[in-house]
Amino acid sequence: MTDRLEGRSPAALCYHDVVPENAPDWSGFPGAAAGSYKLTRDAFAAQLTALSALGPDGVTLTFDDGGRSAFEIISDMLLERGLVGYFFVTTERIGTTGFLSRPQVAGLRKAGHAVGTHSVSHPLLFGSLPYPRMLAEWRESRQTLEDILGEAVRDGSVPGGLYSVAAGRAAAEAGLRLLFTSEPTVVTDQIDGCRVRGRFAVRSSTTPEALLDLAADRGTARWRYATLWHAKIVARRIGGTPLLRAREWIFRRLGRKRS
Repeated sequence: MTDRLEGRSPAALCYHDVVPENAPDWSGFPGAAAGSYKLTRDAFAAQLTALSALGPDGVTLTFDDGGRSAFEIISDMLLERGLVGYFFVTTERIGTTGFLSRPQVAGLRKAGHAVGTHSVSHPLLFGSLPYPRMLAEWRESRQTLEDILGEAVRDGSVPGGLYSVAAGRAAAEAGLRLLFTSEPTVVTDQIDGCRVRGRFAVRSSTTPEALLDLAADRGTARWRYATLWHAKIVARRIGGTPLLRAREWIFRRLGRKRS
Protein backbone atom coordinates (compact mmCIF):
# COMPACT_ATOMS: atom_id res chain seq x y z
CA MET A 1 0.00 0.00 0.00
CA THR A 2 1.61 3.21 -1.16
CA ASP A 3 0.93 6.49 0.61
CA ARG A 4 3.57 9.05 -0.34
CA LEU A 5 3.82 12.58 0.94
CA GLU A 6 5.06 14.19 -2.27
CA GLY A 7 2.91 16.29 -4.57
CA ARG A 8 2.52 13.35 -6.95
CA SER A 9 1.68 9.79 -5.98
CA PRO A 10 1.30 6.52 -7.86
CA ALA A 11 -2.09 6.08 -9.50
CA ALA A 12 -4.85 5.13 -7.07
CA LEU A 13 -7.52 2.77 -8.41
CA CYS A 14 -11.08 2.81 -7.14
CA TYR A 15 -12.70 -0.63 -6.97
CA HIS A 16 -16.01 -1.66 -5.48
CA ASP A 17 -17.06 -5.33 -5.25
CA VAL A 18 -15.86 -8.67 -6.54
CA VAL A 19 -18.85 -10.98 -6.99
CA PRO A 20 -19.70 -14.50 -8.18
CA GLU A 21 -20.53 -14.91 -11.86
CA ASN A 22 -24.07 -13.71 -12.66
CA ALA A 23 -24.69 -12.56 -9.07
CA PRO A 24 -23.91 -8.81 -9.01
CA ASP A 25 -26.25 -8.10 -6.10
CA TRP A 26 -24.53 -10.63 -3.82
CA SER A 27 -22.28 -7.90 -2.44
CA GLY A 28 -22.69 -4.16 -2.03
CA PHE A 29 -25.42 -1.91 -3.36
CA PRO A 30 -27.89 -3.54 -5.76
CA GLY A 31 -28.91 -2.52 -9.24
CA ALA A 32 -27.42 -1.95 -12.67
CA ALA A 33 -25.63 1.31 -11.84
CA ALA A 34 -23.73 -0.24 -8.93
CA GLY A 35 -23.27 -3.47 -10.89
CA SER A 36 -21.33 -1.68 -13.62
CA TYR A 37 -18.46 -1.29 -11.13
CA LYS A 38 -18.42 -4.92 -9.93
CA LEU A 39 -15.94 -7.52 -11.17
CA THR A 40 -15.98 -11.30 -11.15
CA ARG A 41 -13.24 -13.14 -9.29
CA ASP A 42 -11.56 -14.14 -12.56
CA ALA A 43 -11.62 -10.59 -13.90
CA PHE A 44 -10.17 -9.20 -10.69
CA ALA A 45 -7.44 -11.86 -10.66
CA ALA A 46 -6.51 -10.99 -14.25
CA GLN A 47 -6.26 -7.31 -13.33
CA LEU A 48 -4.06 -8.02 -10.31
CA THR A 49 -1.79 -10.11 -12.52
CA ALA A 50 -1.48 -7.23 -15.00
CA LEU A 51 -0.80 -4.71 -12.23
CA SER A 52 1.95 -6.89 -10.78
CA ALA A 53 4.19 -5.48 -13.53
CA LEU A 54 4.23 -2.22 -11.54
CA GLY A 55 5.51 -3.80 -8.33
CA PRO A 56 3.84 -3.56 -4.87
CA ASP A 57 4.45 0.19 -4.60
CA GLY A 58 3.46 1.07 -8.16
CA VAL A 59 -0.26 1.50 -7.55
CA THR A 60 -2.65 2.17 -4.67
CA LEU A 61 -5.69 -0.13 -4.43
CA THR A 62 -8.85 1.23 -2.83
CA PHE A 63 -12.28 -0.37 -2.38
CA ASP A 64 -15.48 1.59 -1.76
CA ASP A 65 -18.86 0.87 -0.16
CA GLY A 66 -18.07 -1.91 2.33
CA GLY A 67 -19.77 -4.81 0.55
CA ARG A 68 -19.27 -8.30 1.98
CA SER A 69 -16.86 -9.22 -0.81
CA ALA A 70 -14.24 -6.96 0.78
CA PHE A 71 -13.67 -9.54 3.51
CA GLU A 72 -15.00 -12.71 1.92
CA ILE A 73 -13.16 -12.47 -1.42
CA ILE A 74 -10.98 -9.41 -1.98
CA SER A 75 -8.86 -9.47 1.18
CA ASP A 76 -7.57 -13.00 0.61
CA MET A 77 -6.91 -12.35 -3.08
CA LEU A 78 -4.75 -9.38 -2.15
CA LEU A 79 -2.91 -11.11 0.68
CA GLU A 80 -2.11 -14.10 -1.55
CA ARG A 81 -0.16 -11.65 -3.72
CA GLY A 82 1.47 -9.77 -0.85
CA LEU A 83 -0.82 -6.77 -1.28
CA VAL A 84 -2.97 -4.70 1.04
CA GLY A 85 -5.57 -2.07 0.27
CA TYR A 86 -7.73 0.74 1.59
CA PHE A 87 -11.30 -0.33 2.37
CA PHE A 88 -13.88 2.43 2.78
CA VAL A 89 -17.07 1.50 4.60
CA THR A 90 -20.58 2.99 4.44
CA THR A 91 -21.32 2.67 8.13
CA GLU A 92 -25.14 2.59 8.14
CA ARG A 93 -24.90 -0.54 5.96
CA ILE A 94 -22.74 -2.51 8.39
CA GLY A 95 -24.53 -5.75 9.28
CA THR A 96 -27.17 -5.46 6.54
CA THR A 97 -27.69 -7.80 3.60
CA GLY A 98 -24.77 -7.75 1.17
CA PHE A 99 -22.50 -5.71 3.42
CA LEU A 100 -19.75 -6.30 5.96
CA SER A 101 -20.56 -7.29 9.52
CA ARG A 102 -18.82 -5.60 12.44
CA PRO A 103 -16.46 -8.60 12.95
CA GLN A 104 -15.61 -8.55 9.24
CA VAL A 105 -14.75 -4.83 9.37
CA ALA A 106 -12.42 -5.60 12.27
CA GLY A 107 -11.07 -8.60 10.36
CA LEU A 108 -9.98 -6.44 7.45
CA ARG A 109 -7.90 -4.30 9.78
CA LYS A 110 -6.42 -7.35 11.52
CA ALA A 111 -5.37 -8.65 8.12
CA GLY A 112 -3.27 -5.52 7.62
CA HIS A 113 -5.55 -3.45 5.40
CA ALA A 114 -6.45 0.17 6.07
CA VAL A 115 -10.09 0.75 6.99
CA GLY A 116 -11.68 4.15 6.51
CA THR A 117 -14.99 5.94 6.16
CA HIS A 118 -17.17 6.19 3.08
CA SER A 119 -19.70 8.32 5.01
CA VAL A 120 -22.72 7.17 7.01
CA SER A 121 -25.38 7.05 4.30
CA HIS A 122 -23.51 7.29 0.96
CA PRO A 123 -25.13 10.44 -0.53
CA LEU A 124 -24.46 10.47 -4.27
CA LEU A 125 -24.37 14.27 -4.24
CA PHE A 126 -22.02 14.48 -1.27
CA GLY A 127 -20.05 17.49 -2.48
CA SER A 128 -23.17 19.64 -2.72
CA LEU A 129 -24.60 18.82 0.71
CA PRO A 130 -24.88 21.55 3.35
CA TYR A 131 -21.64 21.79 5.29
CA PRO A 132 -23.12 20.64 8.64
CA ARG A 133 -24.48 17.50 6.96
CA MET A 134 -21.09 16.68 5.42
CA LEU A 135 -19.38 17.21 8.76
CA ALA A 136 -21.89 14.93 10.50
CA GLU A 137 -21.46 12.22 7.83
CA TRP A 138 -17.70 12.20 8.37
CA ARG A 139 -17.79 12.46 12.16
CA GLU A 140 -20.48 9.88 12.82
CA SER A 141 -19.08 7.31 10.40
CA ARG A 142 -15.60 7.79 11.77
CA GLN A 143 -16.85 7.27 15.33
CA THR A 144 -18.66 4.07 14.35
CA LEU A 145 -15.52 2.64 12.80
CA GLU A 146 -13.36 3.66 15.75
CA ASP A 147 -15.76 1.86 18.09
CA ILE A 148 -15.35 -1.29 15.99
CA LEU A 149 -11.60 -1.08 15.45
CA GLY A 150 -10.50 0.34 18.78
CA GLU A 151 -8.17 2.80 17.07
CA ALA A 152 -8.25 6.17 15.35
CA VAL A 153 -9.66 6.27 11.82
CA ARG A 154 -7.99 8.94 9.70
CA ASP A 155 -8.76 7.86 6.11
CA GLY A 156 -11.85 8.36 3.98
CA SER A 157 -13.23 8.42 0.46
CA VAL A 158 -15.97 10.61 -1.01
CA PRO A 159 -19.12 8.66 -1.98
CA GLY A 160 -20.75 9.24 -5.33
CA GLY A 161 -17.71 10.87 -6.90
CA LEU A 162 -18.90 14.46 -6.38
CA TYR A 163 -16.10 16.22 -4.46
CA SER A 164 -15.94 19.86 -3.42
CA VAL A 165 -13.56 22.00 -1.39
CA ALA A 166 -16.21 22.12 1.32
CA ALA A 167 -16.26 18.32 1.44
CA GLY A 168 -12.50 18.34 1.95
CA ARG A 169 -12.70 20.96 4.67
CA ALA A 170 -15.44 19.03 6.46
CA ALA A 171 -13.31 15.88 6.29
CA ALA A 172 -10.36 17.74 7.78
CA GLU A 173 -12.50 19.25 10.53
CA ALA A 174 -13.86 15.78 11.32
CA GLY A 175 -10.30 14.52 11.87
CA LEU A 176 -9.50 12.84 8.56
CA ARG A 177 -5.95 13.18 7.31
CA LEU A 178 -6.24 11.37 3.96
CA LEU A 179 -9.22 11.70 1.62
CA PHE A 180 -9.65 9.97 -1.73
CA THR A 181 -11.86 11.49 -4.42
CA SER A 182 -12.88 10.28 -7.87
CA GLU A 183 -10.97 12.98 -9.74
CA PRO A 184 -8.61 11.25 -12.21
CA THR A 185 -5.29 12.70 -11.09
CA VAL A 186 -2.06 11.66 -9.40
CA VAL A 187 -1.49 15.13 -7.95
CA THR A 188 -1.88 15.25 -4.16
CA ASP A 189 -3.45 18.36 -2.65
CA GLN A 190 -3.61 19.59 0.94
CA ILE A 191 -6.61 21.14 2.61
CA ASP A 192 -6.54 22.11 6.30
CA GLY A 193 -4.05 19.37 7.10
CA CYS A 194 -5.86 16.66 5.12
CA ARG A 195 -4.21 15.21 2.01
CA VAL A 196 -6.55 14.80 -0.95
CA ARG A 197 -5.81 12.18 -3.59
CA GLY A 198 -7.62 11.42 -6.82
CA ARG A 199 -8.45 7.97 -8.19
CA PHE A 200 -9.27 6.19 -11.42
CA ALA A 201 -12.49 4.15 -11.18
CA VAL A 202 -12.43 0.55 -12.38
CA ARG A 203 -15.54 -0.74 -14.14
CA SER A 204 -16.64 -4.27 -14.95
CA SER A 205 -15.81 -3.54 -18.60
CA THR A 206 -12.21 -2.45 -17.86
CA THR A 207 -9.72 -4.88 -19.43
CA PRO A 208 -6.44 -5.77 -17.71
CA GLU A 209 -4.52 -4.17 -20.57
CA ALA A 210 -6.48 -0.91 -20.38
CA LEU A 211 -6.09 -0.82 -16.60
CA LEU A 212 -2.33 -1.27 -16.84
CA ASP A 213 -2.11 1.51 -19.43
CA LEU A 214 -4.00 3.77 -17.03
CA ALA A 215 -2.01 2.85 -13.94
CA ALA A 216 1.35 3.06 -15.70
CA ASP A 217 0.44 6.22 -17.67
CA ARG A 218 1.00 4.61 -21.04
CA GLY A 219 -0.02 6.32 -24.25
CA THR A 220 -3.08 8.54 -23.96
CA ALA A 221 -4.98 6.37 -21.45
CA ARG A 222 -5.08 8.94 -18.65
CA TRP A 223 -5.80 11.81 -21.01
CA ARG A 224 -8.77 9.97 -22.52
CA TYR A 225 -10.08 8.95 -19.11
CA ALA A 226 -9.76 12.49 -17.72
CA THR A 227 -11.42 14.02 -20.80
CA LEU A 228 -14.48 11.78 -20.43
CA TRP A 229 -14.61 12.32 -16.67
CA HIS A 230 -14.49 16.11 -16.92
CA ALA A 231 -17.17 16.10 -19.63
CA LYS A 232 -19.38 14.11 -17.30
CA ILE A 233 -18.79 16.57 -14.46
CA VAL A 234 -19.65 19.52 -16.70
CA ALA A 235 -22.87 17.77 -17.77
CA ARG A 236 -23.80 17.27 -14.14
CA ARG A 237 -23.21 20.92 -13.32
CA ILE A 238 -25.17 22.19 -16.33
CA GLY A 239 -28.26 20.06 -16.06
CA GLY A 240 -27.58 16.76 -14.38
CA THR A 241 -28.60 17.52 -10.81
CA PRO A 242 -32.26 16.39 -11.13
CA LEU A 243 -31.14 13.14 -12.74
CA LEU A 244 -28.58 12.56 -10.01
CA ARG A 245 -31.13 13.24 -7.29
CA ALA A 246 -33.50 10.75 -8.88
CA ARG A 247 -30.66 8.21 -9.09
CA GLU A 248 -29.84 8.78 -5.42
CA TRP A 249 -33.48 8.23 -4.43
CA ILE A 250 -33.61 4.94 -6.37
CA PHE A 251 -30.19 3.93 -5.03
CA ARG A 252 -31.23 4.43 -1.40
CA ARG A 253 -34.69 2.88 -1.88
CA LEU A 254 -33.22 -0.29 -3.34
CA GLY A 255 -30.71 -0.42 -0.52
CA ARG A 256 -33.43 -0.17 2.13
CA LYS A 257 -35.39 -3.00 0.52
CA ARG A 258 -32.39 -5.29 0.97
CA SER A 259 -31.66 -4.27 4.57
